[in-house]
Amino acid sequence: MEDPFGGGRNDLGGRKERLVVYLKEMGEGSGSGDSNPCTLKMNVNHHIIHPGPIDPSVLTLQGEHRSMDIWNGDESTVITCRRGDAPIRDLGKVDARVLPYVINAGFYGVYRIGFIKHDWPLITALVERWREETHTFHLPTGEATVTLQDVGVLLGLPIDGNAVTSSDTECRTKEQWQALCFELLGAIPPSNQIVGVHLKIKWLMDTYKKPLPEDATDEMIHHRARALILSFIGGVVVPNLSGNKVNMKYLLLLRDVYTIGNYSWGSAALSYLYHELCRATRPMISQIGGCLTLLQIWAWERIKCLRPNINNVLQNVDGIPEPMGYRWRGTKLLEHVPTHVLRVYRDQLDLLKDDQFLWQPYPQIDGLPLSCVQGIEIWRSRIPLICFERVEWHFPDRVLRQFGMLQGIPPSCDTSRDLHIVTCKGRTNVSWVDMHRQYINVWEEQRHQLVVEGELGVEHMSYNHEYMIWYRSITRLFIANPYSMVNQRDEGDEIHEIDDTGYRGVGCGFEGLIQQVQRINLLIEEYLPNHLQDDDIQPLLRARQITIDALTVVGEQERLTGQAPPSPTYVVPPPRRQQPQPRRRRRVSSRGPAPPSVADPPPATASPSAPPSVAGPPPATASPSAPSSSRASPPRNREFNPPPWLIPIEYSTPNQVECVTQVDMTSRSQVDMTSTSQVDMTSTSQVDMTSRRSISIVFNRRKIGRERRPPDRYTPN
Repeated sequence: MEDPFGGGRNDLGGRKERLVVYLKEMGEGSGSGDSNPCTLKMNVNHHIIHPGPIDPSVLTLQGEHRSMDIWNGDESTVITCRRGDAPIRDLGKVDARVLPYVINAGFYGVYRIGFIKHDWPLITALVERWREETHTFHLPTGEATVTLQDVGVLLGLPIDGNAVTSSDTECRTKEQWQALCFELLGAIPPSNQIVGVHLKIKWLMDTYKKPLPEDATDEMIHHRARALILSFIGGVVVPNLSGNKVNMKYLLLLRDVYTIGNYSWGSAALSYLYHELCRATRPMISQIGGCLTLLQIWAWERIKCLRPNINNVLQNVDGIPEPMGYRWRGTKLLEHVPTHVLRVYRDQLDLLKDDQFLWQPYPQIDGLPLSCVQGIEIWRSRIPLICFERVEWHFPDRVLRQFGMLQGIPPSCDTSRDLHIVTCKGRTNVSWVDMHRQYINVWEEQRHQLVVEGELGVEHMSYNHEYMIWYRSITRLFIANPYSMVNQRDEGDEIHEIDDTGYRGVGCGFEGLIQQVQRINLLIEEYLPNHLQDDDIQPLLRARQITIDALTVVGEQERLTGQAPPSPTYVVPPPRRQQPQPRRRRRVSSRGPAPPSVADPPPATASPSAPPSVAGPPPATASPSAPSSSRASPPRNREFNPPPWLIPIEYSTPNQVECVTQVDMTSRSQVDMTSTSQVDMTSTSQVDMTSRRSISIVFNRRKIGRERRPPDRYTPN
């Protein structure tokens, strides 16, 4: 076993001394050469465990991941979850004449699951664990992800079918889109309901909810079915960031209501979700779209410590078997689980154990509805998932335990980052079939041949398993930094306060404590064999037993024979950046728009014989009746860098000052910049340009936001 403190197995003579030196390095030390380890105090300000990865060959984008900012002290904000199914919330029972078309299209499960409230902090905690390089969640227990199996079992969407894409390249006008809506939906949306190529979902639902006549024709029924299915697509399956619109390119695929179910809507939903998860891992992203209902139900099904108890399941009213996700539609008991607190979710995932994650939560195939097992042949296919412009890879070989197989070290994978930057903005006339031809060919021709095989079996992954040893070296084990548990930290002569309000996580700090106990145990085990005859060996034997008992109590006895943990890093995170405050809306006077302004400068005088020279745009008109500001905020002792929209005025006088002012750019007033003009910088901040002409120069602090203010004193040059 490799010694974590240096030296080899035969170098046992100075091991006790190295233990004292190690503890001194970990602590603050007494400064007097005290060699008693019991008197040393741990300096948590500079000791942080290694969060990973140790081997950067897999997670090559770690430097661009939002987990870096969290570890460095910037508390991540909760990501806003965008959804478009609000108009579907009060859908009610679907008309019996329309329901068969919904079932044949494969959207019956989406209809039955309905509206489930999203837990934004839970989804944010999962995003922090998502990795763009592997399309998996990197949990302490291993890699896990949402697969085609989860989409089929939980939502019942079709899996095995044609790729959701189109070769249509026609660039339609708003009138042409209205004509298409009239043809396929039986109604013409108003102009304000169409934004570019997007149609508002609320108008769709209003169209669907209109009473269907008793003697309705098949065409009228088809119109209602298309409106409802299009609402499901834009509101649940592939919701975008708008939150209330659906791209009308999907309407082109609904022309034949009998072939809608031939498309692989399940793979399209998973491709869209993968893409949104990858995008949301970037630090500055604050919103996420995609089928988040699927993601949240997936987490409830598999992670025990985050799962609420189901109080009752809603009754089946149609007599048709629902997918498994429907059971989460009922009321849930939340007494024993955390909800809506990001720090708690992050802490629970940092402490996750193997027995807390259900690798196979679903029953046998015989107990599932037929709609849930459609496409079972390609559940384990290593294939691209396609949804028009979005192509994302499906890697089931990295999560074989989710299919009841033994997991080994997976082969390398390439998620093709170039595919993540492909967008449809401004590219309405692009044929996505031609652009993604190579991926569509793989889906259409090889999806049944690229099935990953493995050895069946359920195996508990111990701490010293070959896969877990490899996995801990390439993954990011921890998100939260134990440094955040300290109320203050010393940096030289400065003391920085740490925000300790609310819940304070212990997950990563608990792991750090376990690693230190493990190091002590390994050190004692290396020291004991050649010193069993020493007189002072009894304290070490008691210390070894204490470490064994401590690791056993917390269920980590497997680490007694494991390898040494990675060396800790000694890094002090930078101070946290303050969140920008929203700007206040400037009030507009009833007399008309007020001129942009900045805070009043201190009083100064300028020679009347020296006319000011105006740089920048030509002189504009100013209203003589413009109100002057009587409120002057105290300036700050900072260098002032004026924004580009201000007009600087230079004063070439004995009492020369540099001041930045602004004039009212209105259409009727005029500033006469002649030799007789005079600048009078008085306390009322008025400039007398000519007799009977004046203009107020108002300095508005809120307008320039956090720009630098002028110095508090002006000194002549």
